[in-house]
Amino acid sequence: MDRLDDWSFKTKKMTWRRIFTSTTTQLGNALLLENCELKERSDKLHEQYADKLEALEQGRHELRQKLEGCQSQWESQVGELERDVRELRGQVERLTRTLSEAERDKSQPSWSTASTHRDSEISSTL
Repeated sequence: MDRLDDWSFKTKKMTWRRIFTSTTTQLGNALLLENCELKERSDKLHEQYADKLEALEQGRHELRQKLEGCQSQWESQVGELERDVRELRGQVERLTRTLSEAERDKSQPSWSTASTHRDSEISSTL
């Protein structure tokens, strides 16, 4: 009986080994399959994010160009306005001088007229 028990034990042991081997093989295959699926998902996500990143960088580049164009236009307009301000200040100075001279001439018409009259008299006597 001892041999029979020993043989029965060996048979059970081999059966358990086959079950264990089969189970570990199935588990390994399942893990490999899941790993492949996860890798595919990871690759797809990586590709999607790379595409989105490229689109964002392109958008940023376009915005930077637009900003540079706006800055250039703004600087040009500021330059034109500064020139206009200088011209207008010059006009204000000229008009202020003309107005001051006119007021001065207006306040002294008798001097001017008397002087002109006296000069005429002197010229006619000579």
